[in-house]
Amino acid sequence: MHIQIPRLYIVVILIAVVFTVVNLAILSFGNSVILWISGIYAWVGVILLALIGSLLIGMYISFRVMALRSFTPFEKEMMEMRVEVSELKRTAEGIRARLDAMPGCEPIEMPVPQKDKGSEDGTRAK
Repeated sequence: MHIQIPRLYIVVILIAVVFTVVNLAILSFGNSVILWISGIYAWVGVILLALIGSLLIGMYISFRVMALRSFTPFEKEMMEMRVEVSELKRTAEGIRARLDAMPGCEPIEMPVPQKDKGSEDGTRAK
């Protein structure tokens, strides 16, 4: 199996190596407290950027792995439930059609709820 490493990864690794060498040189040969503090700030910044990058790469890899899989158990259950609901709906419609066809069984008229129109002067009754 041939694995090809993207050029961007190689460039990022080279930049990290150069940064590390420069920081180690500053920390080793620098006699100033300011150089030490700037080196520590630089390392903290690199660590934060590395954490953010690792999170983004982890999300990308997990998305690619999940995208190649089949449906999750939850998705399968929802699809089965959809089929069951449509079957129950057809069964209920069949029962209603048979009941409507029976003599002496007229469909019940359901009253439509009316909205409160308020009083005649435009204010609502309390």
